[in-house]
Amino acid sequence: MAATERSGERLDQRSAPRYVSPLPLTAQRTSAGESEPLAGTIRYISVRGVYFTTGQQIAVGTILNLKFVLPEEITNGPEVHVKARSRVLRLET
Repeated sequence: MAATERSGERLDQRSAPRYVSPLPLTAQRTSAGESEPLAGTIRYISVRGVYFTTGQQIAVGTILNLKFVLPEEITNGPEVHVKARSRVLRLET
């Protein structure tokens, strides 16, 4: 891991600040009949999006409700509980 990619530190080469910090995440599909939450881990986060991994299959275009906590190391203040609606834009296999 390069010096600019240490856990919780900003990656400066991006158009928006991006942080590398493994954080637990809960995601839930918004479609009817899909009420089972998915556990995942955030790998990168910025104001433009979240890159996370999960053991479950999710299709591109799926709408998810996300829940996670940003720690003090990222917020430079009190921890922040985040609830957000998102759309899956791409997958890595």
